[in-house]
Amino acid sequence: MTGWALVVAGGGAGGGNEWNHGAGGGAGGFIEDTTHTLTAGTYTVTVGIGGTGNSAGKGGNGGDSVFDNMTAKGGGGGGHGPNSDNPGNDGGSGGGGAGRYGNGPGGSALEGTKNGGTYYGNAGGNCLNSGGAYGSGGGGGAGGAGSNAPSGDNGGNGGAGKASSITGSSVYYSAGGGGGTYAGNTPGSGGSSIGGNGTNNVGQNASANTGSGGGGSGSTDADHDAHAGGNGSDGVVIIRYLTSEWGTCTGGTKTTDGSYTVHKFTSSGNLVMVALAVAPTVTSSAVTDKTSNSAIGHGNVSADGGATVTEKGIVWGTSANPTTANNKITDGSGTGVISAAITGLSPNTTYHARAYAINEAGTAYGADEEFLTQECLIRGTVTSGGVGVENAKVTLIQEDTDAVVAHAHTDVGGDYVFTGLNITKKYHCVCEYDDDPNFYNAKSLPFLVPIEETLT
Repeated sequence: MTGWALVVAGGGAGGGNEWNHGAGGGAGGFIEDTTHTLTAGTYTVTVGIGGTGNSAGKGGNGGDSVFDNMTAKGGGGGGHGPNSDNPGNDGGSGGGGAGRYGNGPGGSALEGTKNGGTYYGNAGGNCLNSGGAYGSGGGGGAGGAGSNAPSGDNGGNGGAGKASSITGSSVYYSAGGGGGTYAGNTPGSGGSSIGGNGTNNVGQNASANTGSGGGGSGSTDADHDAHAGGNGSDGVVIIRYLTSEWGTCTGGTKTTDGSYTVHKFTSSGNLVMVALAVAPTVTSSAVTDKTSNSAIGHGNVSADGGATVTEKGIVWGTSANPTTANNKITDGSGTGVISAAITGLSPNTTYHARAYAINEAGTAYGADEEFLTQECLIRGTVTSGGVGVENAKVTLIQEDTDAVVAHAHTDVGGDYVFTGLNITKKYHCVCEYDDDPNFYNAKSLPFLVPIEETLT
């Protein structure tokens, strides 16, 4: 199955103003793959943290973000501003350069591991202050390079971020921080309104979980008091997929909107992708123990289809391929053997039965098994001395009314049979045979049909 993956690393921090100004932090690397292959299993998700600003040195680099062999590099920290060249750090996007009496270059963009995605990152802006001006470069962004410090004492703007609509609306990530400057001058703005702004004071932090660079710091007076650069923001990892193609997946903050489900990670964790459940695998076996009014159905659930089998059993009816809408006998839950007694049947009637099982994906059935119930009858033999007696008269009498139901004469082997009887009634038989007085009015005990007996 294919989904959509966005991996944004932590942004770099803005540089500190050890001497009047610090440069903007670079954005975290931005990788996007709109046709990323997803498989069932557990993915380890790493969300890079933002770099930390300090007052007497370069801003800290952001941390890398990782998903499924896609690694976005953390943003480079912005340079700081003593009287020398102070380049920005390399990173997913480079930090801005700083330096009062020098030309501090912006850091370079480092491409991470794309693994099929598209990587976005740009260099930080340069500081061109060999004449002693106070401006510093902006940090690079995923959507554009950081601006060089313009002529004079103003700070460079942070590079633009990159928009993604993975969550269903267009959101910007990975913008560069603006460069700081000395009091009375104009600091650079953070990119796309999410990078930290440069200041004449403590650098502004980047917007949370956008992977953007922090703003460079500045000085508020002629004493060149030190201020920390703004912190870079933590990164984010977002995964999106068609809801209908997967089971109940977990990890991050999960939302479902329309046809899609989105997992947003603002801190490290695990994404558990669960395959969509299918109906169980069910087989039927031949019906056994058939009587005139009951039988036993058999089957087996060999696989649960990836979801709990909540019910299993036997369905039956007089037409082929019965369903749970007809008649059913439950036999527990889970996988395994099914064996269930079917009762309330009619004698000498053709029925159909098959095994079934239910899970969250639906109901599955085994093959149709046809069976015939026994006829409701009395079958017996009249013997004398162990030998069948031919032409003996047998009378069937209903117990509750003492009424004669039918007469039969034995065949050459002494056998007789009565059919079409009521299975709920008790009967007894009386045998009369004129040629042998020992058989006259021989009487059986009361019985329920069907039965086989011998009168002697």
